[in-house]
Amino acid sequence: MNAETDSSMCNMSIQDRKSPKRRRSYGRVSQRRRDGAWIVQFIEPGAPRDKKGRRKYTTRAVESKREGEDFLRELRKTILTGTFLKAPPQPEPEPVVQGLTIDQALAQYIDAARAAAKSASTVRRYEANARAIGQSKLGKKLVADLTPADVEAYVAWRRERRWWVHRQVGKGYDAPSVVELRKGAVASAATTNRDLLLLKAALNRLKKLGAIEENPVGAIKPLREKKRKRAVLSREEANALLAACSPPLRLLVLAGLLTGARLHELLRLRWGDIDLSRKVISLFRPKTGSAAAIPLHATLAEELRRVKAERAKTGKRIVADGEPVFLSSAGTPYKYPTSAWRAAVRRAGLADREGLCFHSLRHSFATAYLEGGAAITDLQGLLGHQSVSTTQIYAGMVDKRARTSLEALGFGT
Repeated sequence: MNAETDSSMCNMSIQDRKSPKRRRSYGRVSQRRRDGAWIVQFIEPGAPRDKKGRRKYTTRAVESKREGEDFLRELRKTILTGTFLKAPPQPEPEPVVQGLTIDQALAQYIDAARAAAKSASTVRRYEANARAIGQSKLGKKLVADLTPADVEAYVAWRRERRWWVHRQVGKGYDAPSVVELRKGAVASAATTNRDLLLLKAALNRLKKLGAIEENPVGAIKPLREKKRKRAVLSREEANALLAACSPPLRLLVLAGLLTGARLHELLRLRWGDIDLSRKVISLFRPKTGSAAAIPLHATLAEELRRVKAERAKTGKRIVADGEPVFLSSAGTPYKYPTSAWRAAVRRAGLADREGLCFHSLRHSFATAYLEGGAAITDLQGLLGHQSVSTTQIYAGMVDKRARTSLEALGFGT
């Protein structure tokens, strides 16, 4: 074997050992879990880098996976040929007020709220308010012709009418609702004010976009609402309620008392959100769009551990992290435990308590937490309030109860 052959074989072996050239990635196509929409994420040439030298991805919505892949192919071609041009940001088109009715303005606002990932319950409430406005003459009124007098006329009209929304008998949970006008029923001041709030928000959106100059609803003073009493359970009443609950409901009520979470926050919990070893529970709060990890009370942790073990033993399987935590007596996820709650309240002898509802468990938790000497800012974090002024309401309740207990001492009288 000569030196030339030796050299060529050496070069071949070196080439064989080389790894294949990795193709450069120009972006990725993925589907969002939240709403199923397809998006493309890519790095624009010349994009500024952060402190660690990384470039920020640009996100663009597409109709399908194929459209996203086609976009990346065109992007690669323009980058390699040096013809990439950054598209200027497209401002939101100015809405046309000419011929725009109140109904259409409300529909545009609800679509914008849905696109902004507002919670489903919030969107449903907006739709109910818009449906009420659409039943009146105000719904067909042109936005350009709207006056404060028209809004006042709607308030008077709305106060004399109330709708009952229910599902069709024999239909599924997702069946379209039936709206029935109840004769003689009167809409509350709070209900009427919610209609005005939606109308005001929809017109404020048009004002912000430069479509209108003034919002006629801003001149209307909201109706005075009757303040709802906040029911707070004592330790004895809470224990009586727990004893009166069915086993599935008892777990849910215990969680409300020991976490202070809202009902919809508890019902969306999955086993993967609960770390029994670290005694931490992860809550998502749709009302504020925030998430938090709060400590898990030892009593609740032990009860959850027992329930999870029972379900695993009954089903002879491992309970998956994606399974709901709170199930009804039928073994299905709770929608809203109305009947079971009312029955438990009645058996506990609390049916005459004014303002008592599931949300009262949150009030009871907050009041008992502050009475234990905790700081108001700690309670704010546990309840997920964005402003401490909201949490201060519970401090006032504690002060009132403390004064009542002090005056009840009766010494020297």
